Amino acid sequence: MTLKRTIGLLSAITLLFNLISCTEKQEVEIYDMALRGFVEEKADLSEDIYIQDIKMINDDTIKMICFNSNFEEMILISEDRGENWREEEVKATEFKRDKSFFCSITNNGDIVAIDGSENTNNFILIKDNEAIENINIDNESFTNIKVSANNDILIYDYEYIYLYNLKDGNLKKEIYLDEIMNVCTTKKYIIVQTADAIKKYSLDNGEFIEDIKELQQFVDDDLDGKLKLFESNKDDEFFIVDSTGVYTINDENYNKTPIMDTNAYL
Repeated sequence: MTLKRTIGLLSAITLLFNLISCTEKQEVEIYDMALRGFVEEKADLSEDIYIQDIKMINDDTIKMICFNSNFEEMILISEDRGENWREEEVKATEFKRDKSFFCSITNNGDIVAIDGSENTNNFILIKDNEAIENINIDNESFTNIKVSANNDILIYDYEYIYLYNLKDGNLKKEIYLDEIMNVCTTKKYIIVQTADAIKKYSLDNGEFIEDIKELQQFVDDDLDGKLKLFESNKDDEFFIVDSTGVYTINDENYNKTPIMDTNAYL
């Protein structure tokens, strides 16, 4: 799979996850109380923003990979649970920005990316200290890549989930499911969004556990394809993102806690 095709596939997918839509700079300034961190820190929200990945690095720090309407990637960081934000640039001199793209965020804030600078699509890890390490994963299914709650690299398509060791790239597990649209994990479970429901499976063996009826309203209300599932930094919760905001969900009782409201952005 060529890098150009890979980026095209990823771009098409990220279009579904439009969370923030501000078409003119003046619109951002109207909501400067709600968005004061973005404005003060010069993070440009004058274009449509699409969330590729979001991670809670610790109790206060949130890190996001985003695309703007031109499919230019941004890394945004908040160190006060979303009150204020800054844009982060990769400063590693060997990072080929025009030949690579970001995929997901590890539990400690490192970035998993694809490097296509040598006409091959290689997995790399961009460390917070600006070092770059190779990840020896042999898998061409680049359309859906993220980091699991256990800090493994998770690659999935419509039917299969593959889990790879982040350190050595070895395949740890292959799980067959069906109708996969979105996936996230907790320490014990795989949470899967299909066209009709949000389902829970065992992370150990892929066994189906239940349809999560408490979250069905998210699926029913998702008329514009903005629903997305993400990993949290806690063992027993995950994120749900939709057009109304970002919520943490407990993986046993499914209690919903809002952590970011998007009404002001929209």
